[in-house]
Amino acid sequence: MNDLLRNAYGLDKKKATEGVWVVPSLMEGRTDPPMFKIASASKVNKEYHAAITAYAMRNRRKFELGVVSAKEQLDKALDFFVNYVLLDWRNLQDPDGNDIPYKPEYAKRLMLELDDLYTELSQRAFDRSTHGVEQDKEDMGKSESA
Repeated sequence: MNDLLRNAYGLDKKKATEGVWVVPSLMEGRTDPPMFKIASASKVNKEYHAAITAYAMRNRRKFELGVVSAKEQLDKALDFFVNYVLLDWRNLQDPDGNDIPYKPEYAKRLMLELDDLYTELSQRAFDRSTHGVEQDKEDMGKSESA
């Protein structure tokens, strides 16, 4: 493959599947901000792609008939996100200051409560630059050391 194209459009398979640590935009610059480890929401993330494909195949007829509600579609998208794309988090505490471990059910509640956070993280998971082949050296250091 042409290096110019690969660098522009390619994904780093390790970053895309194992995830990278990101800080939500509204938390940047804070001391010990919440951080989220996100994998790519693309076919490079084989588990994510397989889960979506299996769901689509099981529900193909419903989709053809247009009987899958928007609520069901959004709920499934969130399930796929918290199970295959959002992999971990850091620096999330409960009101008593105790660390909250990452679990998909906790993540789902958080994403439902903070839909702007869910929107930002899911957009970053779909954004090629988050898991791209070329990444700024300064960002790479942050991702690897986080």
